[in-house]
Amino acid sequence: MTDELQTYIANAVRFEGCVPYMYQDVRGYVTVGVGHLVRNPDDAILLPFTQSGERATDNQIANDYARVKRLPPGMSHEHYASHDPLTLSVTCINDLLESHLAKTCLPGCRHLFPGFDTYPTPAKECLVDVDYSLGNGGLGTFVQLRRACAERRFYDASNQVHVSTSRDVRNQWRRDCMIAAAKEIEG
Repeated sequence: MTDELQTYIANAVRFEGCVPYMYQDVRGYVTVGVGHLVRNPDDAILLPFTQSGERATDNQIANDYARVKRLPPGMSHEHYASHDPLTLSVTCINDLLESHLAKTCLPGCRHLFPGFDTYPTPAKECLVDVDYSLGNGGLGTFVQLRRACAERRFYDASNQVHVSTSRDVRNQWRRDCMIAAAKEIEG
């Protein structure tokens, strides 16, 4: 694993947290691990959930997905835990995170931002984080951000990285990353 990928992993864990059981995020999406989207019960069944040390059955997983989905969205993740929750191992969570970053986020950023690999490190960290939060489709809608980055106007880009569903501290970090990228280019 590259140092760059390790940095992206650390950023995701810092802002997403790590929850071994299913919960709903602020937008009402069922999620597990480090912000790993679980679109439906069939997706949940594909994950190796365990309960009390034993592999959970497909029915247990589907029922737990339905239980979580019925609860109100955006509560603290602890509210979604049952008395004996279905959980993913740390190894599984780490594998999901690494795979998503390497196979989805980075290729998506490279596609949306030609020259991505030549950007200053703080800019790349910011863009990967936005992609991790919103997906390639969501990041693709940031037209002004894409234009500013393509023209290496990272100060301008710092005003385009706000994500309405992210906490203020995360949005400020993204802004600071782009400002740091601009300063790095200035030398």
